[in-house]
Amino acid sequence: MENRKSDVLLYQNDVFDKLYYANTLVNMTKTSCLEREIKGQYYGVTDENLKKLSNERNEYIAMLELISDKLSDIFNLNLGIEEELSLQKNTDNRC
Repeated sequence: MENRKSDVLLYQNDVFDKLYYANTLVNMTKTSCLEREIKGQYYGVTDENLKKLSNERNEYIAMLELISDKLSDIFNLNLGIEEELSLQKNTDNRC
């Protein structure tokens, strides 16, 4: 049973690393979009297309924020599982 908990904890660490990496990429992309929107970088588009591009960019920023929130939720669930397994592992070691 102890080996199984250790294997699950190793798996949890791998999941944690992948979630952290994915969340970092999402936040980097969101930050890049925000900076371009704030600086008004529209790459020489016409005024008519400027509003469309801005709206589209803001939709992407909102979607990236939602993805980041969901990744954070999964990250926190993963931490909860890891804590529970660690507590059980410590309790088992006392016996």
